[in-house]
Amino acid sequence: MKRSVRLYATITGACVTGALALFLAQNIGAQSTDSETDPFAGAAETESTSGAESESAAEPPEDSGDDWGDDDGGFGDFGEDDSGFGDFGEDPFAETGSDSAAGTATAGTAVEAHSVLPAPSSLKNDKLLNAELLERGKVVYGQHCSGCHGMEGDGNGPGAYGLLPKPRDFTTGVYKFRSTPSGYLPTDEDLVRSIRQGVLGASMPAYGLMPERDILAVSQYLKVFSEAWKDTSKYAAPLSLPGLPAWFHNDNDTWSKRVAEGRELYNTYCAACHGDNGDGKGAASGALVDNWNHPIKPADLRKAYIRSGRNLSDVFKAITTGLDGTPMVSFRESLSVEERWSLVAYIDSMRLKYYEDNKK
Repeated sequence: MKRSVRLYATITGACVTGALALFLAQNIGAQSTDSETDPFAGAAETESTSGAESESAAEPPEDSGDDWGDDDGGFGDFGEDDSGFGDFGEDPFAETGSDSAAGTATAGTAVEAHSVLPAPSSLKNDKLLNAELLERGKVVYGQHCSGCHGMEGDGNGPGAYGLLPKPRDFTTGVYKFRSTPSGYLPTDEDLVRSIRQGVLGASMPAYGLMPERDILAVSQYLKVFSEAWKDTSKYAAPLSLPGLPAWFHNDNDTWSKRVAEGRELYNTYCAACHGDNGDGKGAASGALVDNWNHPIKPADLRKAYIRSGRNLSDVFKAITTGLDGTPMVSFRESLSVEERWSLVAYIDSMRLKYYEDNKK
């Protein structure tokens, strides 16, 4: 019962924080730009291509299987339509009635509160979708994202004060949650996933009810804030990540053996930050900062989720790719695929113990 109350309180707090940030963005932003006119006037068209990844990015040969899809462009179900609209049709912005439940506006509407946002035409390279999609993303960003991430994308919006972890600074082009190797930009599918599912245990809410066209549009608009997206050498194909091994479900002897192996690996590579029992309070945890010198806390690995997802495969991905911009490095080169799964098995055992100890 206590665990349920704590979980409820955490979720409620995150929702209130997100709602407050959205309120501040819409009201403060609108007041500061009442004298502005149509933010879309004079916007130049950007080049229109599909989001296919660079042909020079080779997938690592060591991993097998791919639960994350093999669409190098990272668009998933959005398709490879050259217009960038995929299954949305020729005109995804056509409106037949009032605005959607997500509070979106039609593409031709002059949204004065967003006129101070960077123009999509400021970013041009062959990785972008068409200009109209970027313009739509500008509107969505102003309505739903600027409250925390700021009108300049620097993570210093009016709702960002006091938040830990800090909202993502999009101007750096550094992202924690990716399916690409450490040091590379995320795929478009990575961006869409983060927007749709949110960041668990943080102030970033899930936008699963937002129209797919708006999620795709704002995922592209984020790129206008950083020069990194102009550098095609920072693009890479997603890593081939194997699915959860069968022994996790139907071979207790193998699972127990892997747990024992994982315990040794954990003590060597993880305990200093995440703690001997996985509570995130290791000897080195108090002095940790991210790339921007903000305090950062290691994850409590006993909980049934990490910030990038609820599944054990998400834990494997975090160990493999690392979390760029944080002290959590990639172990793709230092640990084999089997060793990484053994480490996941030990983390799984800590979760089970924590649940048993606290279920009453």
